[in-house]
Amino acid sequence: MKILLLTHSGDFFTIDRVQQALEAIGTHPIRINTDLYPEEIKVNFHLEAGTPKVFIETPQGTIDTDEVEGVWMRRIWKPRLDKEIQGDFRNICLGESQTVLRNSLLLLDHAVWLDPLEHISRASNKLYQLKLAVKHGLQVPATLITNEAAQALSFYENKQDIITKMHDQTDYGMGRSAMQMNTYKVTPEHVEEFESLQYCPMTFQKEIKKACELRVVYVGGEFFTGAIDTSQSAQGGTDWRRSEINEAEWTHFSLPADVRAKLVSFMDELHLSFGALDLIHTPNDEYVFLEVNPLGEWGMLERDLDLPISKAIAHTLYKQIKTKQHTTTA
Repeated sequence: MKILLLTHSGDFFTIDRVQQALEAIGTHPIRINTDLYPEEIKVNFHLEAGTPKVFIETPQGTIDTDEVEGVWMRRIWKPRLDKEIQGDFRNICLGESQTVLRNSLLLLDHAVWLDPLEHISRASNKLYQLKLAVKHGLQVPATLITNEAAQALSFYENKQDIITKMHDQTDYGMGRSAMQMNTYKVTPEHVEEFESLQYCPMTFQKEIKKACELRVVYVGGEFFTGAIDTSQSAQGGTDWRRSEINEAEWTHFSLPADVRAKLVSFMDELHLSFGALDLIHTPNDEYVFLEVNPLGEWGMLERDLDLPISKAIAHTLYKQIKTKQHTTTA
């Protein structure tokens, strides 16, 4: 059973743990460092006599994608091109390479994906997430996304304590030093800069008081949850990613049954078998949904809390492949 692991050459720990877990149950995982395409990895699409074929050539050998039964979607990374390629030609190479790679991978629709690219793309829409979260009974903060200074000022004056963050995906690493645009509390100094919203929209939300922040990893109906209290951190009180190393530690946490049920129905409607969800547990014992990252980080929870997330990913993908095999042959 061949399974592609889509990642990048700088990835570590999580990719290794999933690969080991897949090998332990008898599958043949193949790591594809997507940033090495097109310079070191070759992708060839052939269409002859009405039959499309996709081959991936890696330093370890050629993969006939017809033989691939599963795909773990960890990351698809931007190509790592030679620095001598610059200007418009570089932009063309980057754009064309990313498009061709993605479109070639979409042809692996005979394989089981954890998760399918089209599901990940739709689920990454933060506005859609908030809409669905409300639909499924989850609490969410009062939210404004705008590029209009007057709207931001009105929201600030009405809510007083608000935070701001970027809308686009920014979770690229399992550590606090990863490349991220974090969450910040809006100050009077920020208000003076609201006019710059005409160049770039921002997300504003009512600040939620915290007992702790939760990273909830959902895998095929299972929950693996870590809590972190950064209230004593000089920088991390608004966002745990801004805290210094050793200022706060992950601890085990168990979600109430009613919250788990709401999250299951939420993830089901997103058609996701995996997701890293961020919630706030308030001092009043309420649970407030912030967002879900369909490709979010979880390595720190497995590393620090010994949560078997990599095994859950491997077993969920394996089970889905076997279910499809049984359905196909029945």
